[in-house]
Amino acid sequence: MARNITLGILKTMIREQADMVSSSFITEAELNRYVNNSCAELYGLLVRAYGEDYYMSETSVVVPANSESVALPAGFFKLLQVEIRPASQRPILLRQFMLRDKNNYVAGSGNYNYRYRIMGSKIFLDQKPKSDLTLYMYIVPAFTDMTLDADSFDFINGWEDYVIADVCMKVLAKQQDDLSYYIGKKTEQLDRINKEKMSRNLSEPQIMIGYSDWDDEWGDF
Repeated sequence: MARNITLGILKTMIREQADMVSSSFITEAELNRYVNNSCAELYGLLVRAYGEDYYMSETSVVVPANSESVALPAGFFKLLQVEIRPASQRPILLRQFMLRDKNNYVAGSGNYNYRYRIMGSKIFLDQKPKSDLTLYMYIVPAFTDMTLDADSFDFINGWEDYVIADVCMKVLAKQQDDLSYYIGKKTEQLDRINKEKMSRNLSEPQIMIGYSDWDDEWGDF
């Protein structure tokens, strides 16, 4: 279940923790920046939980005919998978090519034998499609800053304490106060998140050696 906390509530929690409820030493604009930077840091930690897919979304881009590349989707951060979906066929998963091998692949029949590579702000194919080609992508979007007090972020399992500790460190650093308590709190929360973020699905591993879907369908003989 999501644990969404608004920017406004989060800032109140931080001011309470830092004993700055009625202080104007840190402006709202500064506090917004601190919160967003710390939330982006937490977001990055969760993105690194490869295979857990905390922030996956699906999108698509069209590579024009006779063109080898197209711009990545707006807000792109990480690619999880890219595929093409020919009519009346199962989707075809695309593999990545190494840059040195870019011109080594030969198109097969059906115009579907492609490999891809991300370079800069574009996704490239190893050969130009004969007609417009839609690439379906599972991606991790980049973190989006919260700007309004009503905007919220999903802290999953009480992980807002990591952001609170990190922002309090920034606030106290500006005041030139002792940071040791919040350094310890941040380290404590980081250890907790690293232990909890993996294995969201405890029912079974993502990969099972020597296992087939037939096992479920046919059972033991």
